Amino acid sequence: MKKVPIKPDFSRIPILPPQPAQYRDTVPAKAQNNPLYRALPGPRTAAEVKAVVEEGNQAFDESIRSRPANERREQIDEVNEVFVALPQHLNLEELVMSTIRQAALAFPLTERFLEETVTPSNRAAEARRKCSRRSVGAGAVFGGVGRGKTESLFQILMACPQTILHREFNGRYLGFPQISWMYISMPPKASAFGFLLMIAGVLDLILKTTYWVEVLCARNHAEATAIIVSRLNLNAVGVVFCDELQNIKVGSKTERELLENTIQELVNLTHTRFVFIGTDESRDAVNSEALLRRMVGERGQLTWGSLKQGPDWDDFIKVVWKWQATEVPTPLTPGLSALLHRLTGGVPDYAKKLLTTTQGIVIGDPNYPQEQMTDKLFVRVMRNRFPKIHAALERRFRKENPKASPLP
Repeated sequence: MKKVPIKPDFSRIPILPPQPAQYRDTVPAKAQNNPLYRALPGPRTAAEVKAVVEEGNQAFDESIRSRPANERREQIDEVNEVFVALPQHLNLEELVMSTIRQAALAFPLTERFLEETVTPSNRAAEARRKCSRRSVGAGAVFGGVGRGKTESLFQILMACPQTILHREFNGRYLGFPQISWMYISMPPKASAFGFLLMIAGVLDLILKTTYWVEVLCARNHAEATAIIVSRLNLNAVGVVFCDELQNIKVGSKTERELLENTIQELVNLTHTRFVFIGTDESRDAVNSEALLRRMVGERGQLTWGSLKQGPDWDDFIKVVWKWQATEVPTPLTPGLSALLHRLTGGVPDYAKKLLTTTQGIVIGDPNYPQEQMTDKLFVRVMRNRFPKIHAALERRFRKENPKASPLP
């Protein structure tokens, strides 16, 4: 008896409600007659990217510091919801949005639409572009745990229409949906069938369809793959962002090869692009030369690293440091900033954890006058509460800075 897979919990999958297409006027000449491209946002300025990344940030309410200790402890975790736009966010936004736009540009329009909307002078060029095997790019984002790759990706994706309903364009009736992007998490153990089910399940979530059941009832893997190929093309799916690429390292060599072949088949038979997100170790998870070439994409691979000590770290820590619920905020001196960078390795998630954990210790404790957080306390918290992380980061720091002074 065939074991039926349990449908995953899709509650963390970013989904936006459908919206009618709104066509931009200012687009490249080659996109003038492409409704899919014109319905997408154009390139953003640095200020606009900053607004996208930091959307939802709440201003810190300094009146919290006068409240009772138990109420203030409840507020210290609010800093985890704070985003700080940095240069790497500009690079990520460019990679994400350029891939989405290029996917729309590469999608073939129907013969009827071409005949009715494309002028005779442009029809030959459109036909050549439609018939040629246009290189369907992809991309990849790699970085260590806690760097904020996924959260930053969500912020950018949620600022782009997902399901776009095309009714009329240039006076012609269209009547079809466009899914400009979708997000999935790679299944464990390099399961090719699980990968197909994940795509089907998210499409069901977006479109209220029953593709999951169709894939589940397929007679074999080839038929399941063909179903997904058909559904990706039918719904004009532009880009699939595949997170947790490192999951496939757990699978056997045979399982990984089947998954790689399945992804390559989807790339070859659809106009959908695939962007992979994973840890640094996942760079070696893919062995297929053809797939590795696809992972370069239009903008190359993006490394999402920790923050180097300098302007980027200064901008980040100054914003985060405002979120102190202690009676009197601890001043952020250059020396303390350097110490925090050393203790956290410049990893934003570690810095937030260190700040919140230390506040939880001093708030309401009379042993800490005015609930001040000292250098020695930060070091002790890192050593005692995050011992493995601290040991690894300090070992790396000492290797890179052999003449550095010991920690206080």
